[in-house]
Amino acid sequence: MRIILINPTDRSITQEDVPGQVDRQAINRRLGGSLCFAGKFSDGHTLYVDDDGLLKGEQDCFEMPLLYLRPLAGLGVIVGPETEDENEDITDATLSLQEVQNGVRWLGTMSIKIDSIQHETGDPNMSHFEIQPTYKAVR
Repeated sequence: MRIILINPTDRSITQEDVPGQVDRQAINRRLGGSLCFAGKFSDGHTLYVDDDGLLKGEQDCFEMPLLYLRPLAGLGVIVGPETEDENEDITDATLSLQEVQNGVRWLGTMSIKIDSIQHETGDPNMSHFEIQPTYKAVR
């Protein structure tokens, strides 16, 4: 099965042929983290990234403004549309590498500062995290 990899570290977009049927666990393993749905293209192709990517310290990032409006950290994997039967099998990615390249913007390395912010009521159960991205110069 053909998948497309977006690697912001070396700024490459490549294809990979994975033997057999690809499922969400296989995508998880390829990402090296927790699977996170990042967006669906109009033709049904899906982009997945590592859900914890922004929390892993310094990460190289990219964005796909027409698909998702925030920075995406670490590897991205694009797979084809799911079948419309009860199995919802993932199919081959048929997008060209050039189509994907045209939609990607490289952001360089980003580190994240996470602060726990107390809710204005003072209730400790109402605190939340605030993520403040800091970009380094694009290589």
